[in-house]
Order: sequence, then structure tokens, then C-alpha cells
Amino acid sequence: MTATPPSLRFDPEPSGWAGLIATTPLTEEQRLLRAQLRLPTDRPLILSGHQPTIWHPGILAKHLAATALAESIDAHAAWLVIEHVEIDAHTIDYPADPESPKRARLPLAPPSTDQTIAMRTPAIRAYSESPESPASPAMLDGVARGASRILASLAAHDTAVSLAEQFTLAINDLLVPIAPPFHAVFTSRLIASDLFAQLVDRMRASPVAASKTHNDALRAVPDTGVSPLAIDEQDPAACEIPLWVIRHDGSRRKAFASDLAALPPEQFAPRVLFNTGIARLAGCDLFIHGAGGAAYDRATEHWFRAWLGRELAPAVLATADMFLPLVHESTTHDSLDRTRWALHHARHNPMDLGDAESGAAKADLLEQIRAAREAGQCAEPLYRKMHELLDAYRAAHAHEFQTLRVRVREAERNTQLENLACDRSWAFPLYPREQLDLLADSIRGCFQSVCCSTSW
Repeated sequence: MTATPPSLRFDPEPSGWAGLIATTPLTEEQRLLRAQLRLPTDRPLILSGHQPTIWHPGILAKHLAATALAESIDAHAAWLVIEHVEIDAHTIDYPADPESPKRARLPLAPPSTDQTIAMRTPAIRAYSESPESPASPAMLDGVARGASRILASLAAHDTAVSLAEQFTLAINDLLVPIAPPFHAVFTSRLIASDLFAQLVDRMRASPVAASKTHNDALRAVPDTGVSPLAIDEQDPAACEIPLWVIRHDGSRRKAFASDLAALPPEQFAPRVLFNTGIARLAGCDLFIHGAGGAAYDRATEHWFRAWLGRELAPAVLATADMFLPLVHESTTHDSLDRTRWALHHARHNPMDLGDAESGAAKADLLEQIRAAREAGQCAEPLYRKMHELLDAYRAAHAHEFQTLRVRVREAERNTQLENLACDRSWAFPLYPREQLDLLADSIRGCFQSVCCSTSW
């Protein structure tokens, strides 16, 4: 099957990205943070990132864009691994069962009840072969091979120090030969940095100011999907702050101002706005977001401007919609509704199946029922007679009703299959190589005319 071209979305267009990068010398703050993150300081730094899970193509597009831009302008691309989150590392979704299409979960490792964050969770012992078979290759090219590659990559790194490192190493394996591996920057390094400690100290000095400006920013930028912090100005110690507390057992909880006096900085981790805020404050010269991050990070800019009086490195958007080549007949929910309605309506209206005699008899009975009710008479015997008429009509047209039921089942299957076919969130190794190559080539092509405009 011919690969369908991906739908790319950039904001602004890639031709303008290089011009966003500052040409001024790095500050000492920037130099120190980048050194502590083990990043170069002699060239522009392009940063993106995600949680340590197997990416979908929209996330892959960010990495492809970062590396393409870095190559074009002699910059360095790095990837922020958000490892202080809980992830489902034991299953992966895949499209299953051609006869009754659905989203299924393929086991990657024995199930676990751990509720610990990825940086504190041990690496999983991945199955050498999944105990469940993926979808039929006749339905979807490459799913079984992609699932096997994921298992093999995870198994190859089951001695990693954490689940976050294992998935990071596995993703880099899975990128070959579609894209170059990424330079991973784990958020544990960000948490250990001097800048993180300084900003936590700033919160400790005035927690209400930090949280209030955070919430003001969320109000200024609606639809971020980020929850506001709980603030009690009468009891500053109870003020919720934009941090997580990492418990000794590896789980996390919301942080409050009272925690700032009781816990060291290394026991905290940044929540979403704080996380990219620090990275953009001194850790990069350009940050590449996907659709979700682009929405909430405008609030980060408002917050850091109000809280610290600081501007952040510019951010751009790169994402892609790419769909698995499922074999399906195009349908819509409306056509499914019409098919269901046709079956339901035909059960009660003989004229739908061309039975004029039964249709006339039903109309006559309805008129008799109407007259009986107007006269105050009991219409129950007439209702029974009408139901007996409809039962006989349905029996006489059993074949036609079976045909209608088959059409409903086919429409339901096609709708389910189309829902799977329009899902952009499948793990990228499940896609055929031809599609992945097309995605990579399409994104690289967008940066061919980009040239270095920085002076480092």
C-alpha cells in the first residue's frame, strides 16, 4: 500500500526559526546551567522533549525538526527526558481484531502495581516475545514487526539504572535508521542544578507570590489544560506551589509552602510550567513544542515575566499527523446512525419494506386506537392486535431484517476501523518503514533552505 504523506504543522514556518535565536553572548547563568546539564556552550542549543514513553509520530516530528535545524545552522540538538512522571511501561496500544476493530493493549512485561515515577522505577524485564499476537498483517502492515522491535529494544537495556533510562535508550535504538539518536538530558540533572535550587529559594522567600503569578498566567492564557494552584493567603504555609515532592518510596505528591522549610531542594521536582520555564530560561536558545506544550507554555512566559521579570528563550511548534494504513471503507458516524435508524424504523413501519397491506392494516389500527381513546374506551385490545400484526410482519420479512442487521454490523465495523485509522497516537515503530522515511524526508525538506544566521 502506498504511504500516505504526513500532515505537518509548524508555527512559525521553519524558514523563520534560525532568526529567533539570540546572537548575544551567553550569560554566566546560561553557561553554568548548560555545563551542569552536560550541554555545549560553544554553539546554539535547540531543545525539545517528552516523557520516556515510545513516541507517536507527532513527538518524533519534534526530534526530526530539532536535528534538521541543528544541522542547518551548526547548532546542537538535545532532548529533555521528563522522568519525574508515572508512565505505563508494561503495555503498548495497538489496533486489534480485523473482525471487530478495537484499540487493544499488548503486554511488554509482567504487570506491576508500582506507582513510582520513571526516574525511581527499576527497568522492566521485557518479554522476549509478547504472550499476545498483534493484529493480522493483512489488516495492518508492520504492526507485528514493530511490536517485536519494541520488545527487543527494551530487553536490550533491561540493566539500565531506571525505567526512564531504559526507555530512553530503547527509543534511540528504535530511531535507527530513520533519524539520528538524541542527546538525552534527564530532568534529574535539571533538579540538581544551581538554577533550580535558586528558584526554589525564591519560592521559599515568597510562596504566595510564586503561586499567585502562576495562577494569574493561567487565567491570561485559557485552555492550557493546567490546573491552578490552591492558594490560601490567610495561611501561606498551606499555599500549593508549582512543585512535586518526591517521596522516599519513589512516588510523588503536590508540594506546599510548608514543605519548602522541611525538605531539601533535591526532594522537589518541577511541575509542568516550571519544568519548561527553567529549560527556556537558561538551558536553550530555542525550544520546540508539540501541540500540547505550545498551548500551555504561553502561560509559562506570562508567569516568568510576572514572577521573575525575565523573558524566556523563544519557542516554536512542530508536530505531525500520520495514520496507520488500515484497510477500511470510508464511512461516517452519520451513515452508521442512518443504518441503525433504518433498521429501527423498518421494525415499526411495514411500508419501509414495501409491505403495503401490513402498512395499511397498521394505519387502520392506529386510527381505531385514536378513536377509542377520544371516546374514553380501553384501547388495550387494539394495541395487542397491532403488536401481533407487527410480529407477523417481521416474521414474514425475516430475510430483509437480517440484511438490515448485517448492514448495521458492517457500518459499526467500518466506523470502528475508521476511528483506528484516524488515530495519530500509535507508537511510531508500529508504522511501516516507508511511512516513517516519508515523515523524516518531509521534515528535512522543510529545513533545506534554512541557513545559519547566528554569530557565535
